[in-house]
Amino acid sequence: ARLTGPGTVWLQSLPFSRLAGRMLAAGPAGVGRSER
Repeated sequence: ARLTGPGTVWLQSLPFSRLAGRMLAAGPAGVGRSER
């Protein structure tokens, strides 16, 4: 992520946070389902 401006950082940070949140939320759930 290049610091070209506050707008760019915000736009990149938003989707990244969503992806990270989904990954963390789907991570444990996927493992639990896989074990079962």
